[in-house]
Amino acid sequence: MIEARDILKMLPHRYPFLLVDRVLSHTNDELVAIKNVTFNEPFFPGHFPGEPTMPGVLMLEAMAQACGLLAVIRSGVRSDSGLILYFAGIDNARFKRPVIPGDQLRFEVQLVKQKRDIWKFTGPGRQRSGLLRRADVCAAPSRQDAGRGLMSRIHPTAIVDSSAEIDASVEVRAYAVIGPKVVIGADSVIHSHAVLDGPMTLGARNEVYSFASIGALSQDISAKRDDPTGTVIGDDNVIREYVSIQRGTLKEWDTKQGQTRIGSRNLIMNYCHIAHDCVLGNDIIMANNASLAGHVELGDFVGLGGYTLVYQFCRIGAHAFTAFSAGVDGDIPPFMLAHGNPAKVRTVNKTGLKRRGFSAEQIEGIEDVFKRIYRSGAPMADVRAQIAALAAAGDDAAMTAIASFLEGGKRPLAR
Repeated sequence: MIEARDILKMLPHRYPFLLVDRVLSHTNDELVAIKNVTFNEPFFPGHFPGEPTMPGVLMLEAMAQACGLLAVIRSGVRSDSGLILYFAGIDNARFKRPVIPGDQLRFEVQLVKQKRDIWKFTGPGRQRSGLLRRADVCAAPSRQDAGRGLMSRIHPTAIVDSSAEIDASVEVRAYAVIGPKVVIGADSVIHSHAVLDGPMTLGARNEVYSFASIGALSQDISAKRDDPTGTVIGDDNVIREYVSIQRGTLKEWDTKQGQTRIGSRNLIMNYCHIAHDCVLGNDIIMANNASLAGHVELGDFVGLGGYTLVYQFCRIGAHAFTAFSAGVDGDIPPFMLAHGNPAKVRTVNKTGLKRRGFSAEQIEGIEDVFKRIYRSGAPMADVRAQIAALAAAGDDAAMTAIASFLEGGKRPLAR
């Protein structure tokens, strides 16, 4: 059922020209809506004095608005995207009896066919006393939107929940499923058979490939479907086939407000798994089959080799890299390279840093920090103090990043 408040979000019409009061039921191809006709309708005083009768053109307009609601449900393109559908034609309209105050109109509309930006609907309108009329309605977008293929960007076999908010430029391919409370930004592409569950916000220019599952309920045993949790994903990400990303959970001690968060420009390759409450930065590469347990944090430009497994609550700092099949059960500071199972920090990620424009002097400073942490044998408290002093003495962003990283976390460092 869709109430009047939600209808206002789906159609551009307002009083006195909003002529649908409620949607009783709908599928991707059919919709049943009602209009309660009262003595207070603004057209009755003049149509006709002493014999109030609803104009036939307004009956058709009400039916057309029901068709518009079905188009919105099917396509996910709402009126607030700037798209307005207009009548493109009416055929076979028939009126069997007048509609007067106290009647309730019932519209049972069906999508007959869609060809590019032209939609054709059919269906009877009924009142309590029987058949009112039947009509075939064609609709098309406004002139400035014509030719952009806005409505045809969502494949007719895709299933889109009526509460989803999808930018008009988004392409949704065959058999994709867009669930309730999903928001998708401009120029994104959702490939066939991908499943997106809400609450979720997916930013602009993202590409989600086939059989990916994004925003599903967490596998944490405390998770409940009605929990106010969600998934937030930034812009320009590539999420490849069979990736699973699960929404957050509610934990009293957690500051992430029940959200799994992923930044922008990340490449998440086939079969990767990102569990509940993870926080990923920007420009990350997760190679095939890498998996993150709950509450893991990845900094910007992290690279995870294929089959890397990261234990819950671990952190991997910016520009760090894990080799193939690393088993990470402790924190990896920024700029480091780790491999093995359990993973150990072996050296500085010099190749990655050179590719990203770090100077020889900066890399030398990071190597000095590596030796202090992993080769000096000094107590960790003393090492933290030394690195904090180095960061305070200069303006090196890398040194500051390492010092800040060492002050936080719930896991010991991977040694």
